[in-house]
Parts: sequence; C-alpha cells; structure tokens
Amino acid sequence: MHIECNHGYNARMTKQELFTLVGGGPSAVARIFGIRPQAVSQWSDPIPDSRVFELRGRRPDLFQAPDPATTQEAADA
Repeated sequence: MHIECNHGYNARMTKQELFTLVGGGPSAVARIFGIRPQAVSQWSDPIPDSRVFELRGRRPDLFQAPDPATTQEAADA
C-alpha cells in the first residue's frame, strides 16, 4: 500500500498521521519497530523526528509518492 505523504525527514508527524500511514494503531506501529504497543503510546505527540527517520528506513514503501498513472486510473474507474 502506498500512501501519499508530505513528511520530510525533519517534518513533524502526529500519532494519528502515523497510525493512518501504517494502517493501524499502536500495535501495528510497535510491530514495525519491534517494541511494545505501550511504548508507542508513551511517545510524545508529535512523534520524535528520530522515529519518523527510522520508519522511513524500515518501511520506505510507505513514503513513496503514488504512481501518477495508477492514481489517474483509479480516478477514472
């Protein structure tokens, strides 16, 4: 799944934006980072920039811009 995301490496991302990006809540995020959901719940809001940077490394697919051809095909359907 590709989600259009305008977050740069230094951009602030809220927890809600993070949950939308990964398609789940604290448990889904925790699985990506290899930590407990309770740890995710304790993150500040917006989440630390270091975690956004780490997420880009672990799941770069979440940050790729959608293919314009695919986006247009979906809009035409």
